[in-house]
Amino acid sequence: MKLKKSSEEVQAMLNSFKPTFRNNNSIFAYFETDPVWLKEILPAPLTPADQPIGIMMIQKGDNYTGGGLFVTARCGDVVGNYCLAMPMSTDSALIFGRESWGEPKKIAATVLDIDDNDAVGTVSRYGIEMVRMEGVFGDPIPMDSMKNSTHLHFRYSLKPDASGIENTHLIKVDFVNEVFEARALDVKKLELNQSVYDVYGEVPIKKILGGAFARMNCAGRGKYLAKVDDEAYLPYAFYKMDPYDLLLK
Repeated sequence: MKLKKSSEEVQAMLNSFKPTFRNNNSIFAYFETDPVWLKEILPAPLTPADQPIGIMMIQKGDNYTGGGLFVTARCGDVVGNYCLAMPMSTDSALIFGRESWGEPKKIAATVLDIDDNDAVGTVSRYGIEMVRMEGVFGDPIPMDSMKNSTHLHFRYSLKPDASGIENTHLIKVDFVNEVFEARALDVKKLELNQSVYDVYGEVPIKKILGGAFARMNCAGRGKYLAKVDDEAYLPYAFYKMDPYDLLLK
């Protein structure tokens, strides 16, 4: 890799941040969460959507295994999935989303095992199993139901002197998916476990609403949605970071 690139090489690098993630096998569990809790944890300008829905996704693609934990939220007329956690198996997958869109990615041991009848997905960090999802495949569902999704993330920079954060924006990422297969998933188990390092166990699961499996290519494009006050967002800024006061002991 060259330290200084030509204009053509610069453009090629920028284009690489608008990729298509190919051959993703993904399982989804949809659940009802606590509306009071949801209202408390949403940073402005996000507000709760019409229904307090949570989504846990685990996926395996050509180049990585990962996932995402989301809750539905809105910003004005835009309704999307606000991401609380996004485990990734490789540093390149982690760097891409954190740098460009502010995704709350962390390196994790993420596993997805699928056979003809069922699927099991897990996420582990620091030797703790944070997520376990188990389900049995059902009938095909309309592939158009998995075609589009909108994700919401906050992107900011930690000040060099660690006195606060700066340049905080709400980012909207629209995914247009090329879906090859979509099936219902009867979710038999969904566990989100507690840890001092991650937020999974803080998310209330009131009732499992259903699940899905999809095999698809995913193409996402992001843009700024709103400028956010740095000081107002600061209490919410650290869910995407590990607590270094514990790790450095």
